Amino acid sequence: GVLTKVDLMDPGTDCSEILMNQVIPLRRGYIAVVNRGQKDVKSDVSIRDGLKKEEHFFRNHPVYSREKNLISKCGTTKLAKALNNMLMHHIRDC
Repeated sequence: GVLTKVDLMDPGTDCSEILMNQVIPLRRGYIAVVNRGQKDVKSDVSIRDGLKKEEHFFRNHPVYSREKNLISKCGTTKLAKALNNMLMHHIRDC
């Protein structure tokens, strides 16, 4: 599962229990991402800068940055690696 817009959650809340697969368990678990918002798109924030901003958000968040288990499930680059890994296994097994 992919959790989007985690940067828009109310202060003091987080999705750590979901990321740890404790609420609604999924076979492959969850990954949290922060996408560029409409303001960023209108301001011509590049995708590269958006990815840096996302990484900064997760690395400096009081909950997501505290555990290696959580930070390993956060970010678009982690999502891309996970999807690529699944695709490679699927291709290999066919």
